[in-house]
Amino acid sequence: MNYYALTNNFVWDLDQRASAKDAENYAINQFNIHQARDGYLIVNRAELKEIVRLGLKRLEAEGVF
Repeated sequence: MNYYALTNNFVWDLDQRASAKDAENYAINQFNIHQARDGYLIVNRAELKEIVRLGLKRLEAEGVF
């Protein structure tokens, strides 16, 4: 499954990993994600798509587009 690491200002594509824990370990080792000032979130592709969909819906409701 493909995983992604999210911070408040960036998204890293972690490629295919066996589990979310494996993806988190990869992000920590490769990108020092554990040092992100406001924290981080590890999500799979479906979760990322839902986050983006909800964000766009909110922006649309606020009249941004």
